[in-house]
Amino acid sequence: MGSYELESTVSTVHFCYVAVTAHLCTQIHDFPDGSCIIEPSCRTSRKDAGRWVCEGSGKAMNDDFPKGSLGVVHGAVRYVRGECCWLLINPPRVAVNQSSGNDGQHAELAIPLSVSYVQDWQYGVRVSVIQATEFRTRDKGWEQEEVVFDIPMSWAMGGGVIRAEDDAFTGEMSENSHQKASIRFCLPGVKESQRQRNIRTNNGRRPATRAYLAQVLAEEAKKLLEDVANAGEWLQCKGVRVTFQNLFLVKAKRMSKGTIQVTLGVMM
Repeated sequence: MGSYELESTVSTVHFCYVAVTAHLCTQIHDFPDGSCIIEPSCRTSRKDAGRWVCEGSGKAMNDDFPKGSLGVVHGAVRYVRGECCWLLINPPRVAVNQSSGNDGQHAELAIPLSVSYVQDWQYGVRVSVIQATEFRTRDKGWEQEEVVFDIPMSWAMGGGVIRAEDDAFTGEMSENSHQKASIRFCLPGVKESQRQRNIRTNNGRRPATRAYLAQVLAEEAKKLLEDVANAGEWLQCKGVRVTFQNLFLVKAKRMSKGTIQVTLGVMM
């Protein structure tokens, strides 16, 4: 039993959520059973039989979640808590009917929506960015590209990123010839499995969106932590034990023709 002590640099990372132009919003009592709320502290609650329950402790929760909490509905982050309501931030690609002026209805979510004038906002969090070993390759003639996320890993798992439906990569990695990529973390001293993941969606017909890539990276990060735990070890950064709940997704960078290296951080 033992730990891997990871070197890091500390910085304050700012991340923000911008609501859609119409500022469509809803109230929490309209969230269906099975929905999740992820608070800025990364505490997660799930709605079951009309009641909110903390996933960690099993404690019953009231519905007064703090501003900045994310609402996960049907497996994807769709809402963020504003001053007095929940703003729609990642609408699926379906039409939204606003013909009634102050009322709207979302075809997929079937949750009552109304128009709000709540302003956008930005948050800051203290993050230790883990210093990894840069992946080296002999490949030549490939285009370097990186995708910046700067969000908690638990948000990434739910696809909770800004510009969620935008293509993650816009260069060579978005081309049809690049169906899969090897995801690497390259943490010093940490053995990791080399798994390839699809980086295209719709049966390979379109490039991965930012939301899809974030979810893939979050799944791989969770698998890395599980592998370390199964070996009787754990990761530690500046004296803080690394868990999925305090892990931070900084960015993903193409390091060879078919390799993506992920930069991780730890929220302090």
